[in-house]
This record gives sequence, structure tokens and C-alpha cells, in this order.
Amino acid sequence: MIPRIDAILPAPFAAIGVYLDAGALLRLEFLPRTTPTWAPDTLQVREIAAQLEAYYADPSHRFDLPLAPRGTDFRRRVWQALLDIPLGQTLSYAITGGEDLALFDLLNVNRLNFVSAPNLNDL
Repeated sequence: MIPRIDAILPAPFAAIGVYLDAGALLRLEFLPRTTPTWAPDTLQVREIAAQLEAYYADPSHRFDLPLAPRGTDFRRRVWQALLDIPLGQTLSYAITGGEDLALFDLLNVNRLNFVSAPNLNDL
């Protein structure tokens, strides 16, 4: 089942589709800048909007949102490793704890990242 979009928030570079699962952030998605924005007046959407605005004003903002990523154990390990990368630093693709994996596998998991916004690896 494809999750329904819960809000579309404005951003300086695009519109951001927000998907929630039981009040936790399931996914953010870039949408064309011309997409009409709308947002229900709920605590979750207000908090996501406020934290995104803080990030736009200061990219070193650290997000503190409940997350609900969906994926295999492998994907969750890769996503967690991405979350652990300090702001402004880069690491090799061996971030998965020494597993012998192809770079393609890791890049594919990152492509499926549930939060698909630049520099939001700090979530």
C-alpha cells in the first residue's frame, strides 16, 4: 500500500511532501516548487514545519523528530550509519561495520533513504 501524503510544506528550493505513520515521520519527498502547499493544523505537522524552517535558517540545526523508517535490517543499519555521520564530515562506504558489500548496494540503500532532502542526514 502506498502511504498517503499528510502535508505539503513550502521550502526555499521545492515543496516538501510529508508522510506520517502514527504521528512519526515516515518520509519526506521533494516535489516541484510549483506544487500547491497545504498542511493540517496538527502538532506533528507544526513541529516538522518548525524544524524544517530552523534547518533552512541554520543548516547545523539538529532535528529531533520521531522517525518511522521502513526497510530491511540492512537498510536500517545503513540509514543509522548515515545518521551518525557528523555534520560536515564524510566517511567511506565501509560505514556498515565492515560488512563485505558492494558500493552499489550501499548507494542503492541511500537512494531509498526515507528522508530525501539534502543534508538531512543529521535527523
